[in-house]
Amino acid sequence: MNLTCLTGLVVFMHQTIRYRHVIPASIFLNGLLYHSTPSNKKLKKMDIMFNLLYGSIVTYKIKKSRPYSVIGICIYLINTKYNSDLLHVYGVQLPLSIGLEMFLKKK
Repeated sequence: MNLTCLTGLVVFMHQTIRYRHVIPASIFLNGLLYHSTPSNKKLKKMDIMFNLLYGSIVTYKIKKSRPYSVIGICIYLINTKYNSDLLHVYGVQLPLSIGLEMFLKKK
């Protein structure tokens, strides 16, 4: 179980409650499943696929969110080398949640 990355999901839980929207709910639930059992490769692939899908929707609809998506993706790729939980939370989850917040505020 990865408590650091699970803590980073709190933002998505808050967005789910605040906006009552399916995208942050799905990101939260997929992240909860994967980060609770990080050795499960199928859950990891599912988490990545859903995040890519939702990230594509957000960046397509909200141009101002694009820098946050680029930062999140780049740091995710960099972090595949370092495998740092803190880098994942602050460099991937946080920027992507900011971009998602922009999308949710427009709804």
